[in-house]
Amino acid sequence: MRLVPSQPVTILSDRVDRRYIPLMERLPNGTLRLSIGIGPDNNFTPCHSYHSYDGGRSWQEAPTPCPRLQQCITMSDGSYFESDGYLWQDSQEPEWFWGNGGFSADGITFNHEYIRLHAPGITTCTLRSMREMGQPQEPWFEILNHANHHDPDVGLDSAMIGDFTISSVIELESPQHLMAAGYGRVPAYDKCLVMTLDSIDGGRTWTKGTVAAVSEGDPEGADEPALVQLENGDLYIMSRTGALMLQVRSSNGGKTWSDPERIKLADTGEYITGVWPIIRRLRNGGLVCTYGRPKSTFHSLEAAADFDYVAEHSGHCGKFVMIDPSGTGNNWQGRIDLHELEIALQAQMGVPENERLRVQEDTNVRDSNSWEYLSLNEVEDDVLLVTYDVQRFRENWNSHPVYGVRMVRVAVER
Repeated sequence: MRLVPSQPVTILSDRVDRRYIPLMERLPNGTLRLSIGIGPDNNFTPCHSYHSYDGGRSWQEAPTPCPRLQQCITMSDGSYFESDGYLWQDSQEPEWFWGNGGFSADGITFNHEYIRLHAPGITTCTLRSMREMGQPQEPWFEILNHANHHDPDVGLDSAMIGDFTISSVIELESPQHLMAAGYGRVPAYDKCLVMTLDSIDGGRTWTKGTVAAVSEGDPEGADEPALVQLENGDLYIMSRTGALMLQVRSSNGGKTWSDPERIKLADTGEYITGVWPIIRRLRNGGLVCTYGRPKSTFHSLEAAADFDYVAEHSGHCGKFVMIDPSGTGNNWQGRIDLHELEIALQAQMGVPENERLRVQEDTNVRDSNSWEYLSLNEVEDDVLLVTYDVQRFRENWNSHPVYGVRMVRVAVER
C-alpha cells in the first residue's frame, strides 16, 4: 500500500485574521463540515463552522453550536456529535463538570446542548489563570453562568475550569455507547496523562473510565491522544508526549492497558515525534494516521534520549500521513510529508524562499507558518481528505499573503 497525494488547494482564506487547527467530518449526506478557530491563538478564540456540498470546492457558513471545537464524530446512524475543549466545574457539585456540545440527528440541523462529565479528582484552575492568554468572549458567558448557577458572587478566582480535555471519541456497539480518550492532570502525577471516558447517552453524559497512558519521563507526559477500535475489537491509542510519540492498547474494552511503547516506522526504522495524531480505520482494511510538527526523528531510542527537546524549541516543519496495512498499529510505514509538497509547489510558483512555509525561531509566533494540526477523513473508499491551516501563505510570487486552510486529496493505492 502507498499514499499518493494530489496538489494542495486553498479552501478558505482571509487577508486579515488568522485561522488555526481545522476539524473536518464527512456527514452521511455527503456534506463536509469544517470548523476552525479564527483570530489570534489563545484560550478563548472562538471557532466558526462551514459546510461544503460539492466535495470541498466551495464553502458556506454553518451553525456553530460550540465556541471552540476539540473533537467531532459522525456515528453509524448518521447522527453527529462535537464538543468544546473546556469543562467548567459545577460550583455546587464539584465532582461534576459542564461542557458545550453540538448535536445533529440528520446532518442538517445542528443544536447546542450542555454535556456533563463526572470526573472526581481532576485538577482545576481558575478563570483568572486561563484569561492570561485571552479574555473569555460572549460564547462562553452562558456556560460560565450555567456551571456556577448564575451566582453573582462568582468571579475570576472562583470560576473553575477542569484541567482535562476530550480529544478523540469513537462509537462502540451503538451510537449511544461512546468512548472518549482525553488528557489532563490529576494530583498524583506531575504531568499530563491519558484517561478514557464512557457515555451511554450519545455523548451527553460522561463518566471517568481508566488511566490509559502515563509517561512521566517525557517533557509533557502523555497528551492529545487519538483513539481507534481495531478490526479485532481491541482499542488502540496513540499519544503526543513532547518527545517520542507512544502507543498503548487494550484487549478487554479499556479495563486495562498495555505499557506504553514508542512508535517505530517499519520501512525506515525511525522513531517519530509530533503532535495531534488522528487515526482512521480504512473501510477496505488498514489504518491511516496524520500528525504534525515533529521535533525530529531518531533511528535509536538512545539518540532520542540524548536529544534536548526543551532547547530544540523551534522544531521542524512536517505535515505527515502514514499508513499501517496490517490494521494493527504495529506496522506504520509509507509516510509522506505534505509540508515538503507545499514548499516544492511554492518554489515552482516563484515564491521567494524566505516567504515560503517555514518554522520561525519561536514556534509560538506562527507568521508564515502552520499550526500543523491536521484533520483526516476517508470520504470515499481509499480516498482521504487532509486539511491544515496556513498563516500568511503565498500561493505564487504575485499573490497576497492569506490566512487560510489548505486541503489535499490522498489516494490509498493497494
